[in-house]
Amino acid sequence: SPGPHSPVFILVADRRHGTLVLSVRGTMSSGDVLTDLRCRSSLVRLEPERAAQAVHLGMWDSAVRLDAELSDQVEQALAGPCAGLQLRVTGHSLGAGVASLLALRWKRRFPGVRCLAFAPPCTMSLGLSEECRE
Repeated sequence: SPGPHSPVFILVADRRHGTLVLSVRGTMSSGDVLTDLRCRSSLVRLEPERAAQAVHLGMWDSAVRLDAELSDQVEQALAGPCAGLQLRVTGHSLGAGVASLLALRWKRRFPGVRCLAFAPPCTMSLGLSEECRE
């Protein structure tokens, strides 16, 4: 089973609905529990000119890891075989928290990215959550 900050995910093209969907699994393994329990807040700066905001450290580290692992692959897919599809990121519980933070990280790189979070835990400050409405 994967360790902490390594959530299980699937990336799938849904051509019927015109979307490329990244779905992040919720808590299931002991590594996921350790990610959940690393609930100390940490200040992060998404853009140099903006103030730092608080995030759930365990879920942030998971989002950073998924970003490093998937962003180039997603970019290539959207420029190639999945051109014209809209990027959607989703998850439940732990997966919802990671998905919401990942969508914030990807906002500039993938304009139009949307996140649908089911039962997300508290993962970010009020300021960041308000940015999710945009």
